[in-house]
Amino acid sequence: MTDQTYAYYPIFRATAELRRTEQTDALRLVHDAEILFKEWDERVHVRGHYSTVGFRPDADLMMWWVAGSADDVQQLVAAFRRTVLGRHLDQTWAFMGVHRPPEVAKDHQPAFMRGEGPKRYLNVYPFVRTKDWYLIPQADRAALLREHGEMGKYESVRVGYTARLDALQALVLSRKLPLLEGWNAERRNAADFYAEALEGKGDLRLPKPVDGATHVWHVYAIRTSDPISLAAFLAERGIATSRHYPQAPHLSRAFEHLGLSAGSFPVAEAVARETLSLPIFPGISGEQLEAVVGAVSEYFARG
Repeated sequence: MTDQTYAYYPIFRATAELRRTEQTDALRLVHDAEILFKEWDERVHVRGHYSTVGFRPDADLMMWWVAGSADDVQQLVAAFRRTVLGRHLDQTWAFMGVHRPPEVAKDHQPAFMRGEGPKRYLNVYPFVRTKDWYLIPQADRAALLREHGEMGKYESVRVGYTARLDALQALVLSRKLPLLEGWNAERRNAADFYAEALEGKGDLRLPKPVDGATHVWHVYAIRTSDPISLAAFLAERGIATSRHYPQAPHLSRAFEHLGLSAGSFPVAEAVARETLSLPIFPGISGEQLEAVVGAVSEYFARG
């Protein structure tokens, strides 16, 4: 073990198959896991495992692992999931962090197995909410967090940030800042054009500014029953679109620990399902706006 000690607390819920297993058969399931833990004991020590039945409605078992290397923990997580027992446990969530020195030697049963937070015991890094975070190579995690926690476009696997501004970009943007008001005015003019020209087209629902507020129109997101079809039609005519955003946050993997499902927030889900963003940017020309409106009108005129 190194001077810096990491603790990992995976929290599991038994699969339906495991719940149906007789006790004698269930004991056989742990055999290869025990062998694995013994093989790894010098690198990752399994300090304890606790039943959370009666304490947490979302879990049946919590383990407590201690290691001198976060990479060792990652590797053991992957190995454990390949065991028979690991395949019969669904990891609902986990904590990992650096032990605070006074807590390293204590053989405690953490209070957060009852639903409390881990900060009393750990300097947490990070606060894990996704099942496969520790299978992501360390070098890739910062990039993932920097970009909305996305593993792929619109696929947020954990809560992330918008942290893409480096020093060079900041320098360029500081020079552009005096132009911002004029650019926002151009966006508003484009939005006004869309609002008038697209009114009553097909089943479109157009965005409306809030009374008393001045919108900067970072995006111009319309709603329609089949945004994918409309986007494809516009793409054939050289008009780019985007989706902001096609998945309601509570249905993403980043928030799966909340246990929400389709229908939990029907308005948010409808907006995500129907939204499509039309081109809007400072300097968009009248000819370009006319082209967008013409193509949208042609799409709905087909009937």
